[in-house]
Amino acid sequence: MSDKAWTVRATAIKHPNSTQEHLKKALDDDQPLVRQAAVTHPKITTEQLNKLLSDKDPYVRAAAAKHSNATKDHLDKAMNDSAWGIRAAAASNPNATKDHLDKAMSDESSYVRAAAAKHSNATKDHLDKALNDSDEYVNMAAKSNPNYKKYFK
Repeated sequence: MSDKAWTVRATAIKHPNSTQEHLKKALDDDQPLVRQAAVTHPKITTEQLNKLLSDKDPYVRAAAAKHSNATKDHLDKAMNDSAWGIRAAAASNPNATKDHLDKAMSDESSYVRAAAAKHSNATKDHLDKALNDSDEYVNMAAKSNPNYKKYFK
């Protein structure tokens, strides 16, 4: 994890035998793509995910918000991020709760609303709200939801 080339460091951190020491170094790396690569490692801890959700780079924060081990608290934090991409990532996370989707459906960004409308946990109310959204992208997202046919025949 001390190679001068960031591409080598980003590739190395993906190795299954990377240790917590390697992950710690990667999470403190100056290169955002190394930190982003570290997010995908199966040994990443919830504490490390929390740190990544405060990263200065929005792509690192988005990767953390998408992580399959993101908890309700992680997603709460991501749903309050100033960048719509992080909120959309959180709204599309399989662990997103009804409350996360409720919040996402009221977001100013159509991308966040669309992410919630596509979510497999979207309720009839979420889809109804998305179908009546002023943005056509959000309408189409609701129609592509697997639950659409179940609720709207």
